[in-house]
Amino acid sequence: MRPVIRLVIAEIDAVPFMVANYYDQAGQHADVILKPAVSNFAVRQSIAELMRVHEVQTADLYTDNDDVYKTFLPAAGINVHYESKAALRDVYANLAADSPIFPAIRELFFAPEADKPAADPAPQNEAITERPSKWRRLIQFMKECFARD
Repeated sequence: MRPVIRLVIAEIDAVPFMVANYYDQAGQHADVILKPAVSNFAVRQSIAELMRVHEVQTADLYTDNDDVYKTFLPAAGINVHYESKAALRDVYANLAADSPIFPAIRELFFAPEADKPAADPAPQNEAITERPSKWRRLIQFMKECFARD
């Protein structure tokens, strides 16, 4: 039996995430990839890296995403299959709010609102002065030198 990769792309707070469950030749769940899906090329590279790590040459990939399906059609060593969202329910469960890894996703990829520094308004009474550029300082220095002579 060939290894199986079940891949979905879902959004969390308008950020697309890819989740891939990897099952080895014995059908045992062996690995999970969960990271932002930047592009189809990045998804393809992630799956290629997963196959390299587990030292497999061929695998079956199941997905419900049209773009992912089209991306993997010409890929050597990957037999891609299109499945319904209901059939990939266990993969979507990784991104559910009640999932045990969901708090880690929130912590790693999204900054909490309370931890963001508040914008420090400029003081009203003090004038904001910028430091002059190097050329301005040089010209000012030369003017002062000539004024002393």
